[in-house]
Amino acid sequence: VRIIQSELQGMMGFQERPKLNRIFRWTQALPQYTLGHQQRIDSLKCQLEFSQGLYLVGNFIDGVGIADCIRHAAEVSQRIVFKCRI
Repeated sequence: VRIIQSELQGMMGFQERPKLNRIFRWTQALPQYTLGHQQRIDSLKCQLEFSQGLYLVGNFIDGVGIADCIRHAAEVSQRIVFKCRI
């Protein structure tokens, strides 16, 4: 709560303390990657460079948010289309 209050003071100039504080932890929230995730994904991408016709898309690769998944799917679909034209 102190961290949030400090950030709000810095960003918005709030000086007063709230009369009530509540913290909610959402167990069904966006997943968090485990330590070493980026190295595993980099290795997987490197291996995929040598595979023909195998493409992976999912929230485990480049972001767990819906916008990240849409962006990544669009990028992969463009790669597929480009390779089919060659």
